[in-house]
Amino acid sequence: MRRIRTDLNIIFIAIVTLFLTVSGSVSYYRTKADIELDLLNVSKSLDARLQSVLPNVLWNFDDQQLALILDAEMRSSDIAAIEVSNMDSLLAGRIRQNNKVTRIIRASELQGRDTHTTTINYQQNQEIHPLGKVKITISRERSNALLRSIILEKTLEILILDVLVILALSTTLQRMVIRPLAQLGRSLSHAASFESG
Repeated sequence: MRRIRTDLNIIFIAIVTLFLTVSGSVSYYRTKADIELDLLNVSKSLDARLQSVLPNVLWNFDDQQLALILDAEMRSSDIAAIEVSNMDSLLAGRIRQNNKVTRIIRASELQGRDTHTTTINYQQNQEIHPLGKVKITISRERSNALLRSIILEKTLEILILDVLVILALSTTLQRMVIRPLAQLGRSLSHAASFESG
């Protein structure tokens, strides 16, 4: 009897765990795709804003306005760094380290799939003058924290439901199957001994 109860518990726990794992995986990958799209949109909109405001600032050598623009853009926690340079050297930059935004003194070596560089052009009388470049690095700290919390929540959900299934099955099987079968076994044994006696 105990073997039947154990086998049924294992079967139901495996089914529940498999179902919740598949459900959690689908939820995780859907959320990850949404986050990737959000980060791409953040990067594109930041790039568009900088493309529209930086040409005049660089053309007029307005370092104060450039600093204000960078400080304003770094308010988004999704931005890890912004570097603006002319064709030769860094003009200004900001980087987020340990949730604190600081000035970049020298051009950084930040590279990778979350970093992209675009040219800043100034248009005058149908002529396009390249003024410099802007390098944008997107931060994944917030998105990675969100994905970690999803994994933790789904793992806890699986564990809690597995425990509840064990408790419910043990109680139900004991009351509805094991006891009646044990009682039937005792009755048959009693009837057999009564007939033989």
